[in-house]
Formats: sequence, structure tokens, C-alpha cells
Amino acid sequence: MTKPMNDVISLLGVQGLSRNNYSVVQLKVVLAIVGHAQKVIKDYVVDGQMPNKSMRKRLTAKQMTDGYVAVVIRLSDLCAHTSRYSQVKNAIVDMAKRKPIAIPYKCDVNQVTYYAEFPRLFSCEFIRMGGHLAVEFRFSNDLLDYFYSFDKGVAHVHLDVVNHCCSASSIKLYIITLCWALKGYTKIDPKKFVALMHGRENYYKYFSDLMSKSLQPALDDQKRLYDCGMVDQYLTLSTYYSEEDALRAEQRCVGWPTYLVFTVHCREDEVQDDKIPEELRSQRIQLKIKLMNRYDVSEATAKELSSHLFLGMLGDFVVWFERKEKYVAERIRLHQPMKKAAYIVSALRGFFKDRGSLPVKSSGASSPDPVPVAKPFPPVPSNLKND
Repeated sequence: MTKPMNDVISLLGVQGLSRNNYSVVQLKVVLAIVGHAQKVIKDYVVDGQMPNKSMRKRLTAKQMTDGYVAVVIRLSDLCAHTSRYSQVKNAIVDMAKRKPIAIPYKCDVNQVTYYAEFPRLFSCEFIRMGGHLAVEFRFSNDLLDYFYSFDKGVAHVHLDVVNHCCSASSIKLYIITLCWALKGYTKIDPKKFVALMHGRENYYKYFSDLMSKSLQPALDDQKRLYDCGMVDQYLTLSTYYSEEDALRAEQRCVGWPTYLVFTVHCREDEVQDDKIPEELRSQRIQLKIKLMNRYDVSEATAKELSSHLFLGMLGDFVVWFERKEKYVAERIRLHQPMKKAAYIVSALRGFFKDRGSLPVKSSGASSPDPVPVAKPFPPVPSNLKND
């Protein structure tokens, strides 16, 4: 499905939009503000090398002196139906008074991601503009330095997709996926993921609450949009428990996983089999080297096995392979006899075969016997025919 370019905005500091507790209406208001900003900023160009405070060069002397930027937007530009004006007004007031926001940035020294905390995204005042109700948003210059920073990458958000999402969690998962699509898969602490989705790590007491109330409905909604052709990628989830966490979860059914693994499935991966993405190429090389150096697998076998790894299985593979490595390490620690190479090769073949990337016939197997063809029955002699 082709999306019109005038319905696409380039969202900067993407995870900053997610790490809050905005409702569906509030998320759409923020996206409308971003879209409006890109229309008024002439020759809007995304430069990946621009550091923080890159927006300062676009500010006027008065804006620099006042310490804030005022943006006036009609309510009709924030919602399509006049019947929803009161709903949008209440959402905006709530954002200005009670909704803090944390915006990510990278430290220049160690390249670690930190968050700049602000009590609100903007302050506001409702005014009349040409006989129409409008809102004057005021953004502090300090906040704009982070909100329009380029060091967290750029995501091109399709507003028609946002309008078809069923919940705030679905919108946030869609935006997060646009960041993670470059990685193939992402490992994340579940509490940090909760903070991305809801603004704080302790939003849910139990992992089951996260799954039933937020994450699983958002995953299902994203797959629905993918099947309808609205988006070109969707996420699948794998959970990883340490041995202690797994035992606690089994006994109490409330344990949090050690981490979550999200695998990004992209539509182009299904149709461009002849082109290997750079991320997949890197993962295959890493697997080949690990098999050769850590498990003494021959180069030919390691190369052949790594060729069966695909982007769509990366998340499951990371969790599965870590379990196998822990098992092998435990056997070695207990001085139990084990052929590492044979074990890991056999296990890998089983993993790939279960996911359809390895032919049922192994490379060294002989060809199966031909299926016998039934011969026609001989004609019945005339003296044996029924009367």
C-alpha cells in the first residue's frame, strides 16, 4: 500500500515520545504538533550528524531572549471533527499540567543513553484566531534542544497508520518498531520496556498484567495492520528467564523475565531473498566465528549452519542459543563428558529444521529409495468372471 508523502512526518528523538503516559488523543496531538513544525520550518532537512541544540540556529532573537518558542495551531488542525474539540482541549490541558516527559539523549563521552526529565512538554493558552478557536503552545528552548535532537535517529511516521491504531500502546509500539527495524532484533529489560510504554518502570506489578493489558493487544494490532498492508514490519516476542527467575515464575506465576527479545519482521525480507541485509550478514558471521572458536566446529560446517539463520528468527535464536551455551558450560563445570561440537551442531540443525530453514534431507544423507509404482491388475480369465 503506497502512503502519500504529505501524510508522513519525520519524528526525532523517537523514544522520548514513548517514555510518557500519554493517552491516544495526547499522542495524536503531539504528532500533529511535530507535523505542523515541519511545515513551518522551511527546507526541513534531517542531518544525522547534527548535535543537540541544533534547533537554536533556527530561533529568532526574540525567541532566544524569551527562552521559549510560541506555536499557534488551530484546534481544527489537531482533530478532524468539531464534536471532539472538548476532548482534545481536556487532553491538552492535562498534558500541560500533569504529564511529565523524559527525552533521551546520548552522552558525548561514553555514548550511553540518558533521559532529560521535564515537568511538561509545553505550557498553553487557548485563544481566538480569525474567529476560530486555537491553542498557543509554548515550548522552552531547553526542551527543544532535546526534543529535536538528532542523536537518537529519525523515524518516518505515517499518520494514517497512527489513526488506525486501536490504543495508545499500539501507537507507541508502532513508533518503537520504526527504531528497532534497523536492528533485526532488540533485547530489553522488561521494566525498561514498561517505562517506554507508560512513562515509569513500576506501572505494572506483574508481567502478566503487562502482557494482557498492554503488550499482547498491541502486538496483535500491529500484526493486523501488517496483514492489511498498512505497515511493512511487525514484532514478535520471546521471553528469557534465568534459572532462578524461571523457578520463581513457575511457582508463583508472577515472575518477570530477565529480558524480552523482540524480533522485527520486515516485508522486504520476504521478497528480497537474493539480497542479504547487513544486520543478517553480521549475525551470520558472528555465529560462524563462535561455532569455530568456541565449539571447534569445522569451517565448512560452521559456514553451512550459519547460512540457515534469517532475520525473522533472530530473537528466538538469541534466547535459544544462550540456553544451549549455559547448558554446555554447566556440563563442563561439572566435568561431565561431552562432545561440544557434535552437540551444538545437532542442536542447531534441529532449531533450523523446526523453523523450516533447513531441508529435511541433511547434506550428507543418501537419496531416498524411489516410491514403488503400483502395477495394474492382470485381466481376469473369462472362466473366473462373475455370471
